[in-house]
Amino acid sequence: MNVSLVSPEGVRFEGEAESISLPAWDGQLGVLRGHAPMIGLLGSGELRLSLEDGSPKVFFLAGGVFMITGSATTLLTDNCSQEPLDQESQDSIADVDEIWEQMEDVVVDKQST
Repeated sequence: MNVSLVSPEGVRFEGEAESISLPAWDGQLGVLRGHAPMIGLLGSGELRLSLEDGSPKVFFLAGGVFMITGSATTLLTDNCSQEPLDQESQDSIADVDEIWEQMEDVVVDKQST
C-alpha cells in the first residue's frame, strides 16, 4: 500500500509498505493492505512501517490526522522525527476532550440564541 507522511516541514516519507503501526490518539493501530477506510486523529508515539523489501522504517509523531483507503494511507502530522520526541513536543498535542467540550459549548450557545 502507498504511504504518505507529511509534516509542516514537507513530505517525510512517500513509498510502499506491507504494514503500518500508527499511534492513533486512543492507542496503536495496525494497518494492512485492504484495511477498511477510516479517518482518525494521531496521538503521540511511534509510527512503524514494514517496507516491501522487509526493512523497517520508524518515525516518532506527535499529533495530526490520518486517512486510510483500501490502497493508501496518508498521515498529516504536527511533529515528525526519526528520533524520539521530547516532552515539550508531546505536550503540544491538542487535548481532544478539551476541543470536544469547546465545540459542545459553541453548539449549546447557538441553540439557546
